[in-house]
Amino acid sequence: MRPGLDSRMALTWVGIKHLVRLQAVSEQLAVVNVQEIGGPRRVRTSERTLEQVLDEIISEVDTALRDADPNLADEFQRIVNGDQVARLDFDGRIALLTGWLRGAVEAETLEVRLRVGDDRPRGRSVTSQPLSVG
Repeated sequence: MRPGLDSRMALTWVGIKHLVRLQAVSEQLAVVNVQEIGGPRRVRTSERTLEQVLDEIISEVDTALRDADPNLADEFQRIVNGDQVARLDFDGRIALLTGWLRGAVEAETLEVRLRVGDDRPRGRSVTSQPLSVG
């Protein structure tokens, strides 16, 4: 194990990819909410349907996390699916979900990269130095 990393289980690349897909769905759900039922005249049927989809996404994330990393699943429950959050409106809930997923994906990706020794900054290519003959 590399110094500074705890022994908690990190998500695998498959788990991270799953969260990335769910993050993209949550972001699109937020866009649909703004485009189709935004403003003061919300259509109750559409709002209920979007909330049902949101609940399904939250359930999917919870299941994925429970299978991969119970500690992360507990954090998700506290922050995104707790009792206080349930009282928020759709916009608040989708914002919490999307933000938490974005942060979780970034943190888990960084942890996996560190574990495999790829702690190089992103966006920079590694160039080889020419060998000098002595």
